[in-house]
Amino acid sequence: MNSATAQSLLQLMLDDLHAQDAIYQPTAFWSQASSDISHELIEHGFKHFRSLPTVRGFFAPSYGPPYNRLSIEILKKNHGYRGI
Repeated sequence: MNSATAQSLLQLMLDDLHAQDAIYQPTAFWSQASSDISHELIEHGFKHFRSLPTVRGFFAPSYGPPYNRLSIEILKKNHGYRGI
């Protein structure tokens, strides 16, 4: 799927979401998250989804530095870290 198609589908899904009854609307957390993430996806595309700052901030975990707060030295010593 190309980026233009993905963006069109994303917008279709968001429009459908907003058209639902209030009971089916996302909570405040997910409302903000979906808004921020969708804007970032539209601006930057889907190719690097997991590296987008908003995605990383809301829910995409990172098991390497600096996000897990372990230094590279500790990871090399204890976990065999070789980098990306």
